[in-house]
Amino acid sequence: MKICELTYEDLVQNRTEIYQLFRESYSENFDANDLEITLLIKQRYQNLLEFVRDGSAICLGACANGKLCGILWAYERKLMGERRIHITDIAVCKPCRKSGLGSSLIEKLKQISRERGVSLIDLLVTQTNKNSIEFYFNKGFITERLQMVLKI
Repeated sequence: MKICELTYEDLVQNRTEIYQLFRESYSENFDANDLEITLLIKQRYQNLLEFVRDGSAICLGACANGKLCGILWAYERKLMGERRIHITDIAVCKPCRKSGLGSSLIEKLKQISRERGVSLIDLLVTQTNKNSIEFYFNKGFITERLQMVLKI
């Protein structure tokens, strides 16, 4: 298993794998039909390309047997005056889950954060995704705030 920062060229070369990773993740986390998921994937992929190109994104890939099996997309932001790294997306292909790929992606992001002098990493997680919530708690994440919605 290899963890590396992905370049714009890497993202273009691995477009099919990234689409599949996003599809698995978004299908599990969003109450949306296939068309809505497909449109979301296209938009997020284009955003990822743009932000990697302009240098504002941190994009890590996890490769096993020469194939992209996991991706982590994050960026630096300020919240209430504190510098943080926000994880936008993290996805590991189903066959590779519970193999340590996700943990390795988080560890690499922690290393990058320390190198930048940033001491906080945050993210949003879908409340019904119990496996991911347990994963993040096991990595030391705590609940800081709850995002709530009102359907009208």
